Amino acid sequence: MQTQLQTQQQIATPIIVKQLTKLFESDRYKNRMAEILGSRAQTFMTSVIQIASSNTLLHNCDAQSIVNSALVATTLDLPINSQLGLAYIVPFKEKQPDGTFARKATLQLGYRAFLQLAQRSGQFQKINVVKAYDGDTEDDIRQRLLSLMPRAGKGQIVGYVAYFKLLNGYEDSLFMSNEDLLAHAKKYSQTYKSTKSGLWATDFEAMATKTVLKLLLSKKAPLSIEMQKAQISDQAVITNYDGETIDAEYIDNTNNNTDTLDISDSDKKKFQMEDILKNINTIEDLDLFEETADNLSEDEKKLIDNKRKKLTKK
Repeated sequence: MQTQLQTQQQIATPIIVKQLTKLFESDRYKNRMAEILGSRAQTFMTSVIQIASSNTLLHNCDAQSIVNSALVATTLDLPINSQLGLAYIVPFKEKQPDGTFARKATLQLGYRAFLQLAQRSGQFQKINVVKAYDGDTEDDIRQRLLSLMPRAGKGQIVGYVAYFKLLNGYEDSLFMSNEDLLAHAKKYSQTYKSTKSGLWATDFEAMATKTVLKLLLSKKAPLSIEMQKAQISDQAVITNYDGETIDAEYIDNTNNNTDTLDISDSDKKKFQMEDILKNINTIEDLDLFEETADNLSEDEKKLIDNKRKKLTKK
């Protein structure tokens, strides 16, 4: 009877669980997990097996891609739990050179993950993303972004607005209409472009919210190391991860919005200038800095003027 029961259990065990178990039993993997995760390694390996076992969509996925996705999420302290809305492991089909398809796992981060990572960086005074309605005024949207008791919007949802304010006072925002977001989806999501399916079709609100927030942060905000890792790994198959460097390929989104991931040179200079000015506390030091600085842009000169006004008021 015991042998028969064991046989039934073996038959019922998904192949992916057997593959993951075999990987984790190898000395190479044990050492790799211990090196990256330390004392959390055993808990991580058990968790990955549970995630793969409980999600039938992952049963035919490449085991390595599941491990790497979970590993990045774990090192970013983003639990893979659909109820939390922080990180998910989602399978995608990748066409092989011989015309067949292989199913690989991608790491999908929710917009809450980007909010949490930004808050963790310690550089943000305020960060939020809200819906915009056709009956909204600019004051309505600003109230919804900043208030502890935001008023409900009225009318039809016409877009989404992301906003942040840094501790140094710099603030910026980005509005994208529904049309802008659908154009973005058609440009970057091969699944949506070809079949009008995928997450953009089934969960437009979540994808729209994340997209406008990601684009604002990637264009205008100083990105911590964790935030940079999140930008790279979101919607990607993680082909290798050593705890620091992420190698990724993008099945559904071949560009991963790379045209939006680089902060412009002018913005980088602005952030650098703001960091310098934070440490200047007297008019004399400010004068000396301005005299010795080369090739100041108009934006940098404005920042210096604003700093001078603040110091004068003291």
